[in-house]
Parts: sequence; structure tokens; C-alpha cells
Amino acid sequence: MARALFPVLFLSACLTNGPQSHRSSVTGVSGLASRTLIVSTHPHHVIYGRVVVFDGTSSSRSALQFARAFDGVHVSLKIHSVWSSGQKLAFEAAQQGSPFCRGIDCNSELLGTLIFSEQEFTTFSKIGLSARIIGPEVAIDVTVPAHLLRETKDIAAARQFR
Repeated sequence: MARALFPVLFLSACLTNGPQSHRSSVTGVSGLASRTLIVSTHPHHVIYGRVVVFDGTSSSRSALQFARAFDGVHVSLKIHSVWSSGQKLAFEAAQQGSPFCRGIDCNSELLGTLIFSEQEFTTFSKIGLSARIIGPEVAIDVTVPAHLLRETKDIAAARQFR
């Protein structure tokens, strides 16, 4: 399923500041991306978050993309895991240099995607997500408000995504 989601994840990186949706005629997978919010104001890295919902032929999934604003000073930021309440969450790092667009601004870099289980998405859409993204040289606290997940879930339901 993760490989089938790649085209939707890649396409959603170049959307306007959502919510926007796309459907791949090749894979049959549809995707919806929320608006983008700043989820951390770390002193050296501004981190963005965007919820994505995909609907395939047999199942649907929800995820959260993390990206960093390019500031011209900090060349690279690698993330290898995401933790919340002492639990490691399902995270897939992006290839370095993957674009992440916010409207017409494509100077941000996709860091990776946190894939939610149905239970996690339901829980986080009620209480929000407080997590720590971890890389070889950095640990950054992020906060994703519950309303971002809820509104994306509601829009997906209205557009008949699963």
C-alpha cells in the first residue's frame, strides 16, 4: 500500500495551500491534502505539517507530511523517526531534496510522512498530536492541532473518500 501511495504523496507536495484533491488515472488512488500549518517554531528550523488522506480501490489511509522551510542557512535536515507519548510512530523519511509546495512557494523540503492507523487518526483528530521528530543531529517538538485532522476528515467524507 505504501508504494501505491507514493504518487499521491508526491503530487500532494505540489498542491496549493489546500484543501486540494487529485486522482491518479494510473493507480486509481485519490488523495486529499489539507491546508499547511506551521507545527513547530524550533529556533533553527520552521516545520510545516499537512494532513493527507488517500483512497485506493480497497482501502483508505491518512497521513501527516512534515516539511521544513528553506532558510538559506541550514542546508539539510534529516528525520528518521517520530515519537509521541513514548511510542514510535510509523514514519517514512522522504528522499533528500523532495519538494514541498505551499501555494506558489516551493522552497520547502519534504522531510517525510507519518502514516496513521485508523485508531491513531481518530485519537489525534480528537486531542491533536504532540510529538518529537528525531534526526541524527536534532530533536524537534511538533504540535498538530486536532482541528486540522478533523477538518480534513470531514472534507474527505464530504467528497466521499473513505
